[in-house]
Order: sequence, then structure tokens, then C-alpha cells
Amino acid sequence: MDKDTANLKKWLITMGMDVNDCTDEVVKKLIPPQRRDMWRNIIKHVKPAEEVNLIKKSLLLHKLIKRKKPLMAKVEDEDDLLNALVYEDLLTHYMKIEKEIVDIKTKNYEVQKNIKTIS
Repeated sequence: MDKDTANLKKWLITMGMDVNDCTDEVVKKLIPPQRRDMWRNIIKHVKPAEEVNLIKKSLLLHKLIKRKKPLMAKVEDEDDLLNALVYEDLLTHYMKIEKEIVDIKTKNYEVQKNIKTIS
């Protein structure tokens, strides 16, 4: 069994598949030489759903820890997580708009100041 076949089997196991019934010949047929790079890329980048959810929760937790005002709610299930992610996106968008407003007000003030000096 070559390295790619072993990696594919390990990856299939992490994805929750039962590969005990698959022989090495069957797995080898899945990765012909012209598709080896494709399978290497898939194995490298595709993660199980549980791992993806853990990463999302860790990122959200990091964002919430960095916030100045703590969020006053518990994230107990998947719906709470999705709501918190939507809230975080909305808050980020709001902060961006607020910064744009401040920038526009500053530019407006400078333009008014220049108009007064010209007049």
C-alpha cells in the first residue's frame, strides 16, 4: 500500500466511513495517477463536520473574548451559534458603517473649512 492509498483510507475513516470492507485494490482504483493531486487536495482541505463546527466555535469565542462589551447570552446549541455568528457579522458591518460615517463627516468638515477660506 503506497502513501496516497494509506492517506485516503485514514481520511475516509475520519470522515466516518467504514473502510474495513475495502481492499487496497479498490482504494487504489479511486486514485489513479491523473487524479492523485486532486485527492491530495481534497484530503488536505476537507474536514469532518464536527471539526469544522469546533473551528467555527473557537473563532466565535475568540471574537467574543476580544469584544469590548461582552455578549450577554449563552451559546448552548447550533441555533445559538448561528444567531451569534449572524450577530457578530451584523455588528462588524455596523462598526464598518459607523467608521465610514465618521470619515465622511471629517471630509465634509474639511471641505466646509476650505470653502470658507476661499470665500
